[in-house]
Amino acid sequence: VPTDILDWPPAGGRKEANILGLSLEHGGEYVISVRAVNGVGLESVGSSEPILIDTTPPEEPAITGFQQVIADGYANSLSFAFDESEDPESAVLFYQVALGATPELDNLFPWTEIGGTSGILVNLPVLEGSTVYLMVKATNGAELDATAVAALTITFGDGSPPPEAAVATDPALYLADGSQLDVSWAAVEDPESGVIGYEYGIGTSPATADLLSWVPVKSPRTPYLSGQGSTPGSGGSGSVEIELADLSLPSGQSMYALVRSINGSGLQSTGASEAFIVDSSAPVDTALSAPESWTDRDSLSIHLVARDSESGIAAYRFALWEIASLSQAEVKIEYLPVGGFITGGQFKGTLNITGDVVTSGEGMGSALEMEGGGFEAPPWAGDLEMSTPPFFESEWSRITTGAPPESVDLDISITGFPRLSTNKVYRIKVWVKNGAGRASAAGSVTIDILRPRELRGRGGSILPQTDIEAPKSGPLPLDL
Repeated sequence: VPTDILDWPPAGGRKEANILGLSLEHGGEYVISVRAVNGVGLESVGSSEPILIDTTPPEEPAITGFQQVIADGYANSLSFAFDESEDPESAVLFYQVALGATPELDNLFPWTEIGGTSGILVNLPVLEGSTVYLMVKATNGAELDATAVAALTITFGDGSPPPEAAVATDPALYLADGSQLDVSWAAVEDPESGVIGYEYGIGTSPATADLLSWVPVKSPRTPYLSGQGSTPGSGGSGSVEIELADLSLPSGQSMYALVRSINGSGLQSTGASEAFIVDSSAPVDTALSAPESWTDRDSLSIHLVARDSESGIAAYRFALWEIASLSQAEVKIEYLPVGGFITGGQFKGTLNITGDVVTSGEGMGSALEMEGGGFEAPPWAGDLEMSTPPFFESEWSRITTGAPPESVDLDISITGFPRLSTNKVYRIKVWVKNGAGRASAAGSVTIDILRPRELRGRGGSILPQTDIEAPKSGPLPLDL
């Protein structure tokens, strides 16, 4: 084995080595050999395949075409073509292309390996009047590369702005927490110059971002290389979702989430969400009333009045307890029913809506939150009624199918519960929830279930009870 370059330096117990200080010639072929010697001096030698030394990069590719085209419906697309490079020592292994705002950047389209010598870069974020640079890189077997660059100035004949984005917020209409908000919108299309990006903000009008200044965001439809395994629309999902936190949105004021679309000509259009407000307080203007006594054991009637000037009254619910005596009915109740309801019941009655009723949207805002604390643990504690769950409780019942009215005046007939016992006292407590999801107690009332009077006629049959008092003695009135 020839050792004219390096003559068997000891390797010790190593299985790999970095050989430094060599002066190998460009274009030469060399073999690396390893010799193993045992304890009695016997040896064996293994050698590598010849290694070709290539110290020069390949020739630069010759770019033969670079121009604007319309591809897959996108006018902001560029086609290119180039001739193959030559490398006589280690050959060219692959080619890559990129696009940038300068010859050193790939900020418009990242370095991507390409099969063949032509292609189309589709849906690029390029602006009218800007100069862009196409870079084509050839890499040889020694991992050396050479890059060719071509420049092009972008022009569009687009004098119209892009379509407005359809903007949505979550929660919609009402927020219980002014520090966070989710904003989303679908990508829009501009066939004349494409959409190069978006900006979002929050404002007190549908056109001015005076609460959160404009924040740029890339288009969800990213550029792609046509004909290289990509298909139209594969460059992104087509929608944007932004989770905003650490906001300081004011309470009680109409606000809008705004999205500004920007096309390749630099023209803009602004889309706005429905107006929303922050309501950080639960309803406080509420009243509940009911008859002191009742004879119907299968239904109860209560009257609810509630008002919330910021986000309206969205829903109500109730719970029913049996109380042993009237003296115990004065015990304070602080129970809020949560999850796992006993039964839904039925709700009947009339609904008198006052105030400014908005009919353009639906939704009741965020999930239930009680002002001043959570409600994971059932708050049955201490008081007489709290020693057991309620006798009967309901789910939340919406006041309307649209936006919550500012105030309600509601007669509620409650049925569907197990039959009530006579000569018992029952307490009903009602909670109301506003459009922002904040809940508060509307109050509680007690109803004494009395045994109906039985009046008998001359034949002994039971007559219907009326408002006419029965005489203490003597014959019954003839009209009974």
